[in-house]
Amino acid sequence: MVGEEHALKHQTPSPGELDQMGMAQLKALKESNLQDIVNIKNTLDHARAVKLTTGVYADPSWYSKASAALRHKGLLDQALATRNKKLKRN
Repeated sequence: MVGEEHALKHQTPSPGELDQMGMAQLKALKESNLQDIVNIKNTLDHARAVKLTTGVYADPSWYSKASAALRHKGLLDQALATRNKKLKRN
């Protein structure tokens, strides 16, 4: 659970902060964000598998926070892609 706790603690940059980032910073943030998404998905999948095999549910509060973090990371990924596209056009 170390990876998902790490992912949940990352701060999402504001649109203004994204506008000030260069290509290298955006690329690094995108790679980090994608790794966070993979970690969160894997952990949620593991929690679902444990529920199916043992019938033991994950902590509802944790599961809700992890699912919300996954949604936010997805939105950040979209914002990064949009910003990257704008930089490539200019």
